[in-house]
Amino acid sequence: MNDLLCSNPLIKGMQDAGVRLTAQRIAIAQWLHHSGQHPTSREVHAAMLEYHPTMSLATVYNTLSLLVELDLIHEVGSIEDGSMRYEPNNSPHINLVCKGCGTILDDFAFDMSAVKASAAAHNFAVHDASITVHGLCEACATQQGDISHE
Repeated sequence: MNDLLCSNPLIKGMQDAGVRLTAQRIAIAQWLHHSGQHPTSREVHAAMLEYHPTMSLATVYNTLSLLVELDLIHEVGSIEDGSMRYEPNNSPHINLVCKGCGTILDDFAFDMSAVKASAAAHNFAVHDASITVHGLCEACATQQGDISHE
């Protein structure tokens, strides 16, 4: 497989797991890796239709489920209509989810040492951490008159 595809951790993870790499799976993994978004399955499907007009929503659902099962992406909360959003970035960070507009912001300045110390105090080995904070983004807080930052 060419180096460009192998540099994508989602494709590499599927390859390492022995998963058959179809053109559709590769396209979805490439888009997720480069999108910088926390998309819903429908948003991934809409993006895929531009390049793969015959790709079904079921293919997208199945591929996202596979990537979650392989622990290559994570499900992040849900938005008001109940659609799950997907997190393609597995590096340690906090997801800040706006309850007003549904925007998800990533905070990579998060220090995992406090989480690891808390876990160690309970003789618990941390393999993975997913931290989601719900609140209001600056625009929604301003619009709703909620200026508290506590």
